[in-house]
Amino acid sequence: MQKDLDPTEPQEQEKLPALPPDYLLSESIQSAMRADEFLWKGSPNPTIMQRAEAWIVGGAFLVIFLMLANELWTRPWSSGSLVALFPCLFSFWVGARIFRNGFRRRVKPLKENPSKREEGPQSLSS
Repeated sequence: MQKDLDPTEPQEQEKLPALPPDYLLSESIQSAMRADEFLWKGSPNPTIMQRAEAWIVGGAFLVIFLMLANELWTRPWSSGSLVALFPCLFSFWVGARIFRNGFRRRVKPLKENPSKREEGPQSLSS
């Protein structure tokens, strides 16, 4: 039996606790997006916390790879081995990429474009 809605009774949305006025959901979303972007793209000079985060998340994917690779090694031609091959390779690729982002990278110096290089004053003598 379905309960009839009483217009005087507060709806479900009104029963939720109100958020504090200084709480902005967009800041939380932006922070999470920055963390995801760091994990995927990396940084030339990550902080120690970012490095630890990349090593833990990348290591978790590498552990998944090892578990799936062990399963493939022990039962090479079972029915689930071909199904586990793609997640195995995918978890290795993602894990290695994220784990690598925990290390510092060399910043390549920008090459000067010789056509745009400013030269000293040229003489007008002929």
